Amino acid sequence: MVLTNDGVLQARLTQPQSKSEKTYWVQVDGDPSESDLDKLRNGVELKDGPTLPAKIERMREPSVWDREPPVRFRANIPTTWLSITIIEGRNRQVRRMTAILAFRRYA
Repeated sequence: MVLTNDGVLQARLTQPQSKSEKTYWVQVDGDPSESDLDKLRNGVELKDGPTLPAKIERMREPSVWDREPPVRFRANIPTTWLSITIIEGRNRQVRRMTAILAFRRYA
């Protein structure tokens, strides 16, 4: 995690051309199969072009602060936590990647 008020450093780290790895902890509805995750690992086609391969791992639910407002809770739908590492930085990229597989993303 990097906290900075240095705009030049922030731009250097987050711009797609920087190729910096960015890791997101993502909660999705359902239980994606390994073949679903392999699609993300190999890259998927978004409206603005294909994504580069991503590193995807299942993870245990992290111990983080409660969200305000809270994320909607559905007792009958299981959720899965994923660690997704990408080197691009497109607008809402992780959300769009998981939406392609029909898994709603939270976090």
